Amino acid sequence: MKIGNDWKIESDSDNIILMKSHVSKKGKNEGEEYWTTEGFYSSPKSALRALALKEIKGTGIRDLETVVDKVEELFVWIDRLENSHLITAIDKDNKPCGGQLTMHEVAR
Repeated sequence: MKIGNDWKIESDSDNIILMKSHVSKKGKNEGEEYWTTEGFYSSPKSALRALALKEIKGTGIRDLETVVDKVEELFVWIDRLENSHLITAIDKDNKPCGGQLTMHEVAR
């Protein structure tokens, strides 16, 4: 699940994985995007909290207005996730199994 332009959350059988996008600045892969793991978490909620803290710390906490602006940006990300109407269907092994389910179907 991509969050904004620079972050995504993935999972394996044991963890929620927070990843950050980077662009290679030199070498044969110059200009290509790659992802680094920023942390492993036990739940999506804890991964989102960590992301919020990383983004706030990334402001350098120069002044209250900067922090407030970053918090508002994070709320927009979270609202988009909450308002997402489709999620990928997964099987019992947490692997995509084709199709998509609406949030209403997931709640059943």
